[in-house]
Formats: sequence, structure tokens, C-alpha cells
Amino acid sequence: SYIGHKTLAEVYEKEDRYSVAVDEYIRASELNKKETKLNFKIAQLLNKDERPEEAITILQDMLKKEPENYNATNLLGEILYTQERYKEAINVYMTALRYHPGNYDLYYNLGMVYTMTNDFQRAKEFYQKAAEINYLLYNAQLSIGQIALIAGDLDEAEQYFKESLKGEDVEAGSYYYLSQVAMLKGEKEKATNYMNIAVELEPKIYRKAQKETVFTPIKNEIKRPTKEEEEQKKRTKLTAKERKALNHLSKTCSLISSLNNDDLTMMKNLKEKEIQKEEKQREN
Repeated sequence: SYIGHKTLAEVYEKEDRYSVAVDEYIRASELNKKETKLNFKIAQLLNKDERPEEAITILQDMLKKEPENYNATNLLGEILYTQERYKEAINVYMTALRYHPGNYDLYYNLGMVYTMTNDFQRAKEFYQKAAEINYLLYNAQLSIGQIALIAGDLDEAEQYFKESLKGEDVEAGSYYYLSQVAMLKGEKEKATNYMNIAVELEPKIYRKAQKETVFTPIKNEIKRPTKEEEEQKKRTKLTAKERKALNHLSKTCSLISSLNNDDLTMMKNLKEKEIQKEEKQREN
């Protein structure tokens, strides 16, 4: 019976016995082909059971029949992202935008995927669109600031890091990067103040700052947290996917911190020339 197999599948699922739960859901779907939601459930469990290829096949079939299915789109994009199949993930999210044009998550996901391909210009465009939809969410603003920092545009980076502080969930990262920008501008006192706020919010940042050469002139001014404070686990709302993209940007930003002002000026000039070139091409 359909109900019997579905109920048994739910029991197995609660026990984290994903493989046998999948078998029972498949039997249930064969007995009731109109219940298409079971296909999504099967794909979810296949992914949890570390069988991503099978999950991808099911989700792709679902989207051929229901291209507007947001849940299937979201899960497929997430699996492809985890598998580092970034070009395929981009196609999935771009197709979904036709059906969900004002969706914050789709724009933000595209920003993350383009970040992982090192196409920071495209990533910035999608982060900006996400920020326009919901400027109170912290991560999009922070990511735009990181990309501006990578491009050597310190003023723009500072602007977006400050904007991210207006969000609903203030994180230490914004203050950390504001400190980095201040150091690159030669504003040591401001950098120290920002860094101390960052450490107060997230004590583990202290060790990170001590390793970065850009903070060498102010290392002795940074307040060292107690051992108890450092060991405190901080709750984060970031998903694994968000952490991956932000860490990728963070590593690239660390490379920028070793540059001097002449290097940053050169990078900014190159960026301005590229923008002027693109504007001329549009005019022609």
C-alpha cells in the first residue's frame, strides 16, 4: 500500500537510515505517480546518503517538467555548488531567475558561485542586486566590500563594510576589514579601534590578526582576549555554502593586505580604465 510504504519510509528517515528510506519512498511513488513531491524527498535523502549523482538526475528530471519548482532548483544548485560544478550551478540559478526574478537568495547564490570561479566582477553585480532587494542582510554587503578590497578600491570597500554594519546581524568581519582598510590608508588609531571591536565580538579573530603582516604596527595595541573568551563557541547563522564563499574572499583579501599603496593605486587605475573601455564599447 502507498500509505504503508510512505509511513515506513518516514520511520526510516527519522532513524537516519537514508538508504532504506529511499527504497520505501520509491515504492510509494511507484504506487502513486501523481504524488510528485516524493521525488524531491527522494533526492533530499539521496544527497544525505552521499549519493549526489542520483539526486542530481532526479532533480534535473523534475525541473524539465516543472522549471518553476523553487525547492528543486535550490537543492540542485546547492549540490552542484558542493560538488564544485560551478558552471552548471550558474545555469540552474540563471534559469530560475526567469520564474523568480525578485528572489534575494538566487542573486546571492549567483554571487557566491561566481566568487568561487574568481569572476569577482560578475559576483559583485549579483551581490549588489541581492543587497538592493534586502539591504539589511549582512553577507551581501560584506562580500561586495571584500571584492572592492580585492580590486584595490579602498574607499568603496570602506563604504560597503560600513553599510554591512546596518544589517540585522552585526558580525566581527565588517570591523576586521574596516581595520584592514584603515591600515592600508595609514590610519593606525582608527584601525586599532575597529580591530578591538572585532575581537570583542569574535575573540578568535585576535589570532588571525596577529598572523597578518598588515596589522604588524598595531599588534601590541590589540586587546588580547582571555583563554575562556577564545574558547567560547560563537553561534553563526552562516550556511556551509556561505562560509565557503566568504573564506575564499577572505584568503584573497589576505593577499591584498601585503600590497603597498603604489600597488593599490595601480590596481585602482587599471579598474577605472576597464570601466572606461566598457563604457566606450557600449556607446559604439
